Order: sequence, then C-alpha cells, then structure tokens
Amino acid sequence: MDKTNQVMEPLILLTKERSSMASTWDDHLCLCLIGDRWMLGEYCYNWAVSVYDLPENKLERENDELYIPEEWEGHKVLGISEWYIVTDELVSNGDYVEFDPKSLDKAIQFATDYEWVKCEGFREAMEKLKLIVSQ
Repeated sequence: MDKTNQVMEPLILLTKERSSMASTWDDHLCLCLIGDRWMLGEYCYNWAVSVYDLPENKLERENDELYIPEEWEGHKVLGISEWYIVTDELVSNGDYVEFDPKSLDKAIQFATDYEWVKCEGFREAMEKLKLIVSQ
C-alpha cells in the first residue's frame, strides 16, 4: 500500500500536567503519521485567542458574565484558561521525533528522554504505539 499521501491526526497516547510560576496546562504525547513518516511528539490544546482580543460580536454578556462561543475558527471550544479560549485543536510544541517501524526505538527513547516514562500507563502507551506503527 502506498502511504505517501496518508495523514493521521495526532492520537493522544499519554497526558501529563505541567506548570510554571504563572500557569498550569496539560501536555500530551501524541503519535501521528504524515506520508510514510511517523512522528511522536508533545502537543497541547490550542490556546487560540485571548478573550480580550475577541471582537465584541463574538462575545455574549449577560448579567456581567462572559459567555464564550461554542466554536472558534472551525474548532470546538473546550473552555477558557487564564483568559484564553482553548480549542480542541492539538498543536505541536515543537518537540518531536520522526521514525519508521524499523527505528521504533527512537520513539521510545524520545518518550523516555522527555520523562513520559514517569507517567502512569507508559508501558501500555508504548505497546499501543508499537501495535499501530506495525500495521
């Protein structure tokens, strides 16, 4: 089968909470396929726009409460985090590794190096990764 045009949207294998002095968010270890190359990387849900930057016609106010739109730029709105609208679009944070079925060890090493090995369910997630990639 020719895989050069295949695309698989990011599939969440594991999730972990991260935080800084200013905020808390979830990172997701995701698997995706672009053409014939697999990618394993860190993703998060898109913090699409600050509520302060929304046009007035996109906001609803009732009794001084802010109501956010159900959809933003074609994506379902999951909620507000720190005054940002968060959508269901998974976006890469730029940390990833490309691999093929023969170099699966690169993906597992990436997950280990980025401390996903500390997450509950790591072993099961790596088994799922192997199963998907080997098909």
